[in-house]
Amino acid sequence: MLSAYKMSKGALLNKVEGGWAGRQTMGVAYGGPTEFKYTDISLRKAYGTSYDQALQIIGRFDVNMRLDTVKFLNPHDSVKTDSWSMLAHKHKKTGTEVFTTARDAEVPYRIPAIAQTRAGDLIYFTDYRPCKQDIGFGRVDQHYRISRDGGKTWGAEQVLVEGTGTKGAMDCAYGDPVIAADRESDELYLSTGCGDRPYPAATTTRQNPFPMVDWRSKDGGKTWSRPREITEKIYRLLDKGSLGPAQSLFFSSGKMTQSRMVKKDRYYRLYVAILVRGQGNYLLYSDDFGNGWKILGGNQVQPCLEGDEAKCEELPDGSVLLSSRKNGGRFFNVFNYTDVRKGRGVWQQCAASQDDNHGCRATDNSTNGEILSVKAVRQEDQKELTLLLQSVPLGPGRSHVGIWYKALESKADYSSPAVIARNWEDFFQVTALNSAYSTMVQLHDGSIAFAWEEATYGQAYTQMFRRLTVEEITCGKYRSCTSR
Repeated sequence: MLSAYKMSKGALLNKVEGGWAGRQTMGVAYGGPTEFKYTDISLRKAYGTSYDQALQIIGRFDVNMRLDTVKFLNPHDSVKTDSWSMLAHKHKKTGTEVFTTARDAEVPYRIPAIAQTRAGDLIYFTDYRPCKQDIGFGRVDQHYRISRDGGKTWGAEQVLVEGTGTKGAMDCAYGDPVIAADRESDELYLSTGCGDRPYPAATTTRQNPFPMVDWRSKDGGKTWSRPREITEKIYRLLDKGSLGPAQSLFFSSGKMTQSRMVKKDRYYRLYVAILVRGQGNYLLYSDDFGNGWKILGGNQVQPCLEGDEAKCEELPDGSVLLSSRKNGGRFFNVFNYTDVRKGRGVWQQCAASQDDNHGCRATDNSTNGEILSVKAVRQEDQKELTLLLQSVPLGPGRSHVGIWYKALESKADYSSPAVIARNWEDFFQVTALNSAYSTMVQLHDGSIAFAWEEATYGQAYTQMFRRLTVEEITCGKYRSCTSR
């Protein structure tokens, strides 16, 4: 680290091409051509303030490009003086490394999935990829770690299952974990894809499908069952669908959503999004914690025909929101129940959320993130509402993973996918590095457990963890008002 020194505003403007601003400090990042490619907004135009006042405002955010035309990124403490210290740095650590892919690592990690058990433990799953690629190209294992203290420390890395790497074998690889923790018991449910067939390959068909398995734990993740194949159980749901049998499909990784409202017998309902080659997305639901699955709304309607990997979340009235990755942002659709117990209802019209409607911009990338709804209070007027959070790489490309947020004050704010898609308030940037998939869950105390993959050492990817508050994500505009 260099020694601090002072410079004039003019000299600072001549030197800073990209960086972040904090309490009496400014750190230089990679510079405009590689680090930032956001649309600039003028401080004077946005706030009508003098330059000195603008500097006070800017101190609460990460900034890019010149200081008089900037795009706001992360919240930081307010700057209290015009005397700036200049610190050169390579990387500002943004979280805890849970699974590290070092610069010279032979085997990378990919795909985060995280859950909190009823007892409060955090369990974090990820692919360990000796083949260095997805299922279909060799061996992939499933590794996990458990934290007993909310993510401050993590237990030893454990292996749930190792792929054999054997061509033609069901146990060749196990990848893309998705997990749920039951809120009223110590049960956990985990599913992955498996085998040696690539999802997109033309040779992967209904007769030669992309296989799937699941696991269960009854003791909060201390022990796990053997893998159970569920391929036929899922594929047969689409055999009489309007677009014909599924040729290849899989569960989207990360968080599996458990309803807060719909309960049948022992369990609250589970929801998971699937991606079907050539058919886009469907949502499945289970009322027995993953033992059996059905298609939400049936197999005659495709909620998001253009969709890719997707996530889902429950809205305040019990309807279900689908969020699917697309280049430049997300697709949204909403399922409204007509018969909750039988899973019947109506899908609305899918809508795109991107830069041109002030939506969830993901510049120059199509990457899966997470959708999460939390109860919050707006600080300005103490109004209780629901806050939608959507994580994506902000870009350009797979970089700068962040979290967009939007308040739902009334049913009118989620009356249609088009309404949900537009006018998101702002975003919180989690990392300044190259980064891709992310997921999050709300913890018992109302904070957010955020997991993402990051090129921390120039390698794709280290699996990261950070515990965030609603206040941090929204720069103090909102606070959490209830536990999950």
